[in-house]
Amino acid sequence: MNRRTIGQVAFAILLIALATWNFLKPSDGRKIDLNPYKALGSVASGETSKLLGHQGGIVIVIPDPGTEADPVMDAQIAAYRSGLKEAGKVSIQAVETVKMDSFLRMQTGGAMPAEQFLALLKRHPSAGAFVLFIGFPGLMDSEIAQVQSHRGKRIVISASLPNYQELIETGALHMAIVPRTNSADERLPTPTSTREAFDQEYLILRPAAAAP
Repeated sequence: MNRRTIGQVAFAILLIALATWNFLKPSDGRKIDLNPYKALGSVASGETSKLLGHQGGIVIVIPDPGTEADPVMDAQIAAYRSGLKEAGKVSIQAVETVKMDSFLRMQTGGAMPAEQFLALLKRHPSAGAFVLFIGFPGLMDSEIAQVQSHRGKRIVISASLPNYQELIETGALHMAIVPRTNSADERLPTPTSTREAFDQEYLILRPAAAAP
């Protein structure tokens, strides 16, 4: 991937991030329904455990919350932690936060900067997986090779980007969990289980050969 492509991807991430913020930001008096995000964390933890053979240590990566509470992220992470305990012997080695000023956020479109991600891989050489609750970085070909050389699985849980499937096929990513695109007037039945609530809202992207 060249710099121009990375820039295009970053711009796409920014548009998605802005759209997501506008969608999630409650108006005065409107309460966010956290159930879909709890379902996301719960199912994502089970899929992580399955990918690792139900054992090993992982590093969770989240955006820096700053001084304001983020109930959506808090709900996801709490459900994810709880789900890991139920799914197997996968443990959390570390929780890393990604700090970005407004200029850097504009440069990356809100995704994790590539240099920070590469540094993270070096800090945790024995991690079984890196689980990013933030957009996966735009990487040059040489950087993709560095990522592929790390033993840890790479999992991203974020807004969807067109290149995620390509990154999965090259081995830079192992799994991506992204929102479905539902029409605004589409009425979904009330889910009867956590998995059904997840399936109504999210998709799991895997290598084509491994897709069910």
